[in-house]
Amino acid sequence: MTIVRLPLLNERAMFSHSLLFSYPAEITHQEAVTGGVLGTALGDAWGLPFEGLSRRRTQRWMGLGPLRHRLWFGMGLCSDDTEHTCLLAQALLAARLRSRPNTTPEGMVKLFRTDLTARLRWWLLGLPAGIGWATLRALWRHWALCLFPHVEGVASAGNGPAMRSALLGVCAGHDLSLLRDLVRASTRITHTDLRTEHGALAVALAAHLVAQALRQVVMWRGCANWVVVWRCRGLVQIVSQ
Repeated sequence: MTIVRLPLLNERAMFSHSLLFSYPAEITHQEAVTGGVLGTALGDAWGLPFEGLSRRRTQRWMGLGPLRHRLWFGMGLCSDDTEHTCLLAQALLAARLRSRPNTTPEGMVKLFRTDLTARLRWWLLGLPAGIGWATLRALWRHWALCLFPHVEGVASAGNGPAMRSALLGVCAGHDLSLLRDLVRASTRITHTDLRTEHGALAVALAAHLVAQALRQVVMWRGCANWVVVWRCRGLVQIVSQ
C-alpha cells in the first residue's frame, strides 16, 4: 500500500485547459487539484484503521480526542483510495495531453476512460493489499477481455469509484454534464450498479463545492434538482447538511 507519485508532467498544460480545469480567482487551479489529492490521502490515512468497523466500535476507539493517525504508533498509511486518486489524476492529465484542439467533451471522456482502465489493469499486477472483491473481479475481467473495447465492470454497489471521484469534482465541477460523464466513465470501469455511480457523483459534487469555498444553499438546491434523474438527490442533501 504505497502512494503512487503524480508526475508533474507539463504542469502548465494540465492547469490551463479550459475543458477540464476552470475555477474562479479565489482559488488557483494548482491549489484545487493539490488539495483534492492531499485531502484524499489525509482522510484515507486517518480512516484506514477504522475500515470494516461498526460505528459504535469506531466511536469507542476514537473517543472525544482530536483526529490523528492511529494505525501504527502515531503514524498513518495510505491505501488504494489514494492510489486510485493518483491514477485518476494521471489519466486526466494524459487525456489532456493526447487531446487535440477540436476534441469534443465526449472524446475527452473516452480518452480519460481508456487511460484510466489501462492504469488500473497494470496497478492490479502490483498485487495491491486491501483491494475490494468487486474491483479485483472487474480488473481481472478487463485483463481477460483486453482485446475487446467497451468492457465494463461487475454488478456491485461497492464504494471503490466513490473513493476516487473527489478529484473529478475538483477538475470538472464547473460543467455538470461533463462531470456526470466522467464519473460514469470512472465508475463503470469497475462497478455497474447505479447506486455506486450515484455515490461517486455525490462525492464529486461535494469536492467541487468545497474547492470553490461555496456554502450557498441555492447552489446545493440547484445540484439536488439536477441530479434528481440520477436518484441521488438524498445523498446530495445529506452532504449539504
